[in-house]
Amino acid sequence: MNLLNKKQLKCSINICCNYYIKTFLTSTIYPPDEDTFLFTEILNKNKHLIGNKVLELGSGSGFTGILLSKIGFKVDFSDINQDSIDCLKLNLKENNIDSEIIQSDLFSNIKKKYNTIIFNPPYLPKEELFDYNGKDVNGGKQGVEVILKTLKNANEFLEDNGNLLFIISNLANIKLLEKKMEINNYNFEIIEKKNVGLYSFFNIYNIKYNIYNKNYDKN
Repeated sequence: MNLLNKKQLKCSINICCNYYIKTFLTSTIYPPDEDTFLFTEILNKNKHLIGNKVLELGSGSGFTGILLSKIGFKVDFSDINQDSIDCLKLNLKENNIDSEIIQSDLFSNIKKKYNTIIFNPPYLPKEELFDYNGKDVNGGKQGVEVILKTLKNANEFLEDNGNLLFIISNLANIKLLEKKMEINNYNFEIIEKKNVGLYSFFNIYNIKYNIYNKNYDKN
């Protein structure tokens, strides 16, 4: 934790789904925000879709995984950002959670299989990027490249009949995302669509992987 001592930490305290969650983050970590709270609340509402063993990709502050841990799921946390890894150690301790933390670029260092993977991916297209002080919010040219790469490889890290749950904004090219998922025969459903303004909304997807349908990524 010595690296964190040299950096200015910001403390974020929130109540979500009747649980108190305290997190620390640096300027390079995406803070708990509207999409974080929405995704976490919808996962809590759809607990029946979540298996016992959970991997949170791109954990950041760990907010969503911490909530799932508090309600009884076994969650492993992962992120590529060293600041996130250091803050996750502190945040899990602050919330009395004992879980594995893995530094990994998506699945590059993941060694186990899980029942469910959850992911709030970067989804801003390059032309929509704002000043996020170094935070990784770039989802690729169309805003969907990161999640498509994740979907391509997720089946290798899921138990039979496992699933992946993710949230994405209509700032990304959702039509392209769904077209790619249909071409590759992904078994997907939108479990909730949430409007957040006159023209903005988030979709939360459930991708089901099963033993009869694991050969994906034709395009």
